[in-house]
Amino acid sequence: MRMLEVGPGRSPSMLMTKLGVDYVSVDKFPTRRDQLGLTVCGDLLDISIDMIGNFDLVYGSNVLGNNPNPTSRLNIVKKAVEFLNDSGRLLMVEYLSPNRAGLCVIADEV
Repeated sequence: MRMLEVGPGRSPSMLMTKLGVDYVSVDKFPTRRDQLGLTVCGDLLDISIDMIGNFDLVYGSNVLGNNPNPTSRLNIVKKAVEFLNDSGRLLMVEYLSPNRAGLCVIADEV
């Protein structure tokens, strides 16, 4: 399984340690260099599929709540969807964000 994690920061997903997971992360300010897989330093909106390929799972935890602009949050989700393969899944978890970072509104627009 290929997995892309958006903005893992100090705490990358434990899924990266599972056998058979090809893990790639994208973070503007990566704080961990010792993690498994490829870490791309940059903004997801500036990364292309040609650079990292497509994925079975795109995952982000408390990423959208860091951005106060609803349009920017929607653009992040739309960009994340672009990296999914045909049967891929998007999982965005916002348990620390007020109002779940507007995920209900975003889900209606994607």
